[in-house]
Amino acid sequence: MAGHVGEHGPLIEASVAGEPERAARLARGHVEGFEQAIRAAI
Repeated sequence: MAGHVGEHGPLIEASVAGEPERAARLARGHVEGFEQAIRAAI
């Protein structure tokens, strides 16, 4: 799970930099990856 927490940094950076497409791509990848990790754990 620590890797998923580390994904927040680039997402925040993209948001602050005013890069909505990049932020959206990172957010989507983060959520999808986290979902897969949770499903694998249960």
